[in-house]
Amino acid sequence: GAPADGAFGPPDPPPVPPPAAPRWCPDADGWPGPCAAAVAGCGVGELPANPATGECVPLEEPAWKCPKGFVAVPEPGLQPWQLAPCVPAMAACGSDAFAGLADAADRVFVLAAAQQAPDGTRAKPYPTLTAALAAVPAGGEVVIGEGIYPESVVVEKPATIRGRCPFLVAVVAQKTGPALRIKGAAAQGVVVRDLAVGGASFGLYVDASATVSATHVFVTDATGAGIAAVKSGQLDIADSVVADTTTGDPWLGQGAWVTAGGRLTMTRVRLSRNRAAGLLAVGPAVAVTASDALIDDTLPTPYGNWGRGLDFAEGVRADLSDVRVVGSREIGLRAGDPGTLVQAQRLHVRATRAQMADGKGGDGLHVRDGAELRARHVRLVANRRSGAFFAEPGTTARLGNIVVTATATEAGATQDSSAIGVEKGAHVLAAGLLVADTAGVGLYVNGKGATLAVLAALVRDTLPSPSTGLAGLGAVAQNGSWISLHGTRLYHNREIGLSVHGAGSFAELRDVVVDQTVGASEVESQTGIGIKVTAGAVCSGEDLRVHRNRAAGIVVSEPGSLLTAQRVLVDGTEPMAGLGALGYGLAVRHAVAELRTVRLHGNHAMGAFAVGAKARLILRDALVDATKPRPTDGAMGFGVAGTDHARIVLEGGRLHGNRGHAVLVQGNQGGLVARDLWVSGTHADASLQTGRAFGAELGAQIDLRGVRIAGAIEGAVTVLGGARARLVGVRCDDTLPDLNGVNGIALACFNHGRVTLEACRFARSHTAAVLFEQCEVAVVASAFLHTQAAKVLTTTGAASYQFGDGLIASQGSALSVRDALFAGNLRAGVLALGAFTAQMQGVVATGNAWGVVLQEGAKLAGAGNALVGNTMQNEVAQGGLSVPSAPKLVPTRAEDGQP
Repeated sequence: GAPADGAFGPPDPPPVPPPAAPRWCPDADGWPGPCAAAVAGCGVGELPANPATGECVPLEEPAWKCPKGFVAVPEPGLQPWQLAPCVPAMAACGSDAFAGLADAADRVFVLAAAQQAPDGTRAKPYPTLTAALAAVPAGGEVVIGEGIYPESVVVEKPATIRGRCPFLVAVVAQKTGPALRIKGAAAQGVVVRDLAVGGASFGLYVDASATVSATHVFVTDATGAGIAAVKSGQLDIADSVVADTTTGDPWLGQGAWVTAGGRLTMTRVRLSRNRAAGLLAVGPAVAVTASDALIDDTLPTPYGNWGRGLDFAEGVRADLSDVRVVGSREIGLRAGDPGTLVQAQRLHVRATRAQMADGKGGDGLHVRDGAELRARHVRLVANRRSGAFFAEPGTTARLGNIVVTATATEAGATQDSSAIGVEKGAHVLAAGLLVADTAGVGLYVNGKGATLAVLAALVRDTLPSPSTGLAGLGAVAQNGSWISLHGTRLYHNREIGLSVHGAGSFAELRDVVVDQTVGASEVESQTGIGIKVTAGAVCSGEDLRVHRNRAAGIVVSEPGSLLTAQRVLVDGTEPMAGLGALGYGLAVRHAVAELRTVRLHGNHAMGAFAVGAKARLILRDALVDATKPRPTDGAMGFGVAGTDHARIVLEGGRLHGNRGHAVLVQGNQGGLVARDLWVSGTHADASLQTGRAFGAELGAQIDLRGVRIAGAIEGAVTVLGGARARLVGVRCDDTLPDLNGVNGIALACFNHGRVTLEACRFARSHTAAVLFEQCEVAVVASAFLHTQAAKVLTTTGAASYQFGDGLIASQGSALSVRDALFAGNLRAGVLALGAFTAQMQGVVATGNAWGVVLQEGAKLAGAGNALVGNTMQNEVAQGGLSVPSAPKLVPTRAEDGQP
């Protein structure tokens, strides 16, 4: 399956499609999952509208409408995220003083302005609610007319308490107790409707196992909490508003408070401008259900703390649907402590701001200390520190179809933002995720035991933090954490697309695209690395595309760091903005990277680069092609390079169309092992005009087996500065001279190198098939064929004399040749120059102009050689060669082997 000599290069990689939100399909339980073949599904941030047609609609925050019986009143000076207050509508009051209700045996009427001696009828109502409740029978109804009732009322029996309307009827609590307190097991099925409550204590307070249904209630300016369900009390409230609760206690002021086994159900309820928390629920037997609810503009305590929208703790169970939380302080929705479970769908949390006391927080969702969150179809918009934050062991979350946008800290804050943050042992699964325009980090996983698993996600356009300047990374896993990305794209983030950092940190990637990462500033000299694995972290991946990033597509750095991946394409990496430097496809520094079935295409300077004594780069079945030079000077464009003792393994695959060197290794303990590799079409670089296949320098070692080289320029394999090379089963064809017609030597060794050739073939080289100067050489069972004429570089730097020899050994070389064939070379089969003895046994030299030529004191020792059929002479001693004396040969690189 290998390409023939001169075959054209591999095709360009497929284009990367425009960034689009991943698609998802609901599973049997409605959770996002993969779609079956030929099923389009919905995009992240969409909902199925018609399963029969496959139509999807955007998941959008609904326009708020005040509950029935309330109207919005415009208020000057509102912030963009603030909503107009909802107040009772006068139109709901009607014209009758008692809502059109007639006298009945079980009905008692109340009117604050009553003057006559009361009997509870319409004509003679009671002046106080307390008196009316004392008179009404169990299961009866109290009807309240217009007025303000300054009393704290206690209800301990089943009854209906109905006002004319909340615009005209208000029960104002005194300091003695709540405005309406419904208590006791006997108070079952109590109904409260069409009135307002508030005052110096709680508004509507349900406790001691009482059950209450409340409708069209306006709870305003209460003290302590607007509504409460405690001590197994149950409150079902609908079409109501709880607003402007104040506090006599620094930690109270909630719109709703549920504790000690209480249960609260809210439907079409607004909790607005309350303090500490819009809703606080605490305790193991507490349950909260909310649908079509708005919790907005929660204010802090007098100390500047809190201001949370929803707060669930210590074992609460909460079920939320179509809930909006807007303009909270510190946290929009909090779930804390073991046993706490929050289930939500169609949840919208927006504009959570930092805590006033210290400028910290600002999380849309905050789950910690062993709580659990299950949420789907969620929008988290314009929150501050995090769209969603999870922390501490035992904390778990399952998220489906989540949109997190515009997360950013406030100017002057001392914290960074993340769209999703997971820390200190929390575990999060997110499927169908869109993260955009975060200022800081898109996905952030930190601390031992923290895990984030993502399926089908797009993380895009992360920006630097306005508060600390943190670079704008797409995703981070650090300090012993774990991240899994499946079917995920990290697009146009800043500095680093994915960073995995620290011992114990691990990233598992499948079907992941990381593309177009840029620097913190797109015009300054900054990086824009696609994937970076550092400080002992480990990353494993398959089916990866790393496209058009800057400085490096993938970096694996520092001892202990490891990358293993298969089916990887790294292409189009650009140099750093401004400097024009780097642009590597893959860089390994003192770390280990092992990739299988990998293509490194069209990167800059180097396709892959390894540096450091601990660096190990292993590429199996790799295609490294079309590496571009540095734009600043036109230099480099290497396929693979290693320096400072790095070690490289290449098994299978092809290097094609690179520049300067397909592979270059440097350093005493460094080296290259290449197996079953094809190297073709290496272009000459702009500075040295060489397009070599392999270079070993400064003591490096290379071991090539089953390698085929075609079309190298100036030299195919060079061994310099004490380097070592072993070639077994290598075939090297058509090595060409440089652009000045110089060299074209298939293998050259200089400056005390050592070369072993076994079962190799060199054909159609120029100047010499192999050339050795001051090198130790052993050749076994190899062929040197059809070398063509080209100039050779002299010590004066001038290109002169036409050579065309199979093997040249000169100036202090030690040469041993056994069972080799030298045939069809333009000049000599073997040319030995200098005072040394060439050991040759079983050598055939035929069809050359001269078979073996010995000059400048060279001698030949050995037996069983066949020097026959050469056109000029078979064996020539000093002076017998009818050409000018051979010039001193030097490498085309500097004498010390440095580039």
